[in-house]
Amino acid sequence: MGAVGVIVPVKIELKVTGFNSVYYFEHGKEFYHAPESHNTWEIVYVDRGEILAITDGVACTLGEGKAIFREPNELHSHISNGESSNNIFVVSFTAEGQMM
Repeated sequence: MGAVGVIVPVKIELKVTGFNSVYYFEHGKEFYHAPESHNTWEIVYVDRGEILAITDGVACTLGEGKAIFREPNELHSHISNGESSNNIFVVSFTAEGQMM
């Protein structure tokens, strides 16, 4: 059994300083959005189905339970695979720290 009331110091490696947007999208199988970029960090999590995540012209397939982490100002887009619908959770945020 662990000690009760013991405070263990935590080294802060990452500090989220603000959330800019939080979205949950339900996309049809033909969804496409034009490439965009913004000055915030972004996490895109695929809750259902799969998407093509395109970053600086390079595509990768993200299936259910997978996520992609985007740096500020990366040119990116999300596209449905043309075969099935998908649901994605997108969070953009500002952060600081050496890990970033």
